[in-house]
Amino acid sequence: MRRAVRDLLRKDAPGSHQYAERESYVPSPKITFLIDHPKLTCQICQDTTLKLSSSSDDDDDTPQPGDFDYDESEDRTPAILPCAHVACTACMSAWLKEHDGCPFCREVHKHDRCQHPVGYRQLTHAAIASLPATKPEGGRVAPDCDRCSARARERRARDKMAGLADRYVRAREEAEMRPESGEAQDAHRRAKKAFERCGLDVGYEEVMAEHTAW
Repeated sequence: MRRAVRDLLRKDAPGSHQYAERESYVPSPKITFLIDHPKLTCQICQDTTLKLSSSSDDDDDTPQPGDFDYDESEDRTPAILPCAHVACTACMSAWLKEHDGCPFCREVHKHDRCQHPVGYRQLTHAAIASLPATKPEGGRVAPDCDRCSARARERRARDKMAGLADRYVRAREEAEMRPESGEAQDAHRRAKKAFERCGLDVGYEEVMAEHTAW
């Protein structure tokens, strides 16, 4: 996927005339940054050019989130909120540390269930392909933040695995008591397969949760 996005960015694309340089509202960021390539400037610092980060390049040594030397206050990567407003990461993070709402429309983004704030998403070559749709484009905010959602999924996974383990033990006992029964042997095989797939099923749920909502 990363290579496909990179190849797309290298293609010549016609310039877009529908964006003003002072635009901060980008409801369709994939079209804006992958096809139109407008010249946008962060409207908070009035200095940073908003373009896709080159962090997907293998030879890029720029510190990334999670690196020990990463400094959020110096990161000029474009950052977008669910309301579709963009600014550079340095400005967006500084604003959100002091305010609850978007720096442009003032909409407050919170997860309904856990009530934790919705963070911005960075626009990089690697991340934009899996970026959730913005709210103006029909996107949604997940009921829980990533951390709370992960905890809930972990609890559900433990409960699910415990239930499948009980099912497998019962099926195995039945198969051992009735070795001549094809039905009991089939039930044993199905229970074994279901238990062994539990981790894969939970992993798929986590991926879908991460890539379909804010």
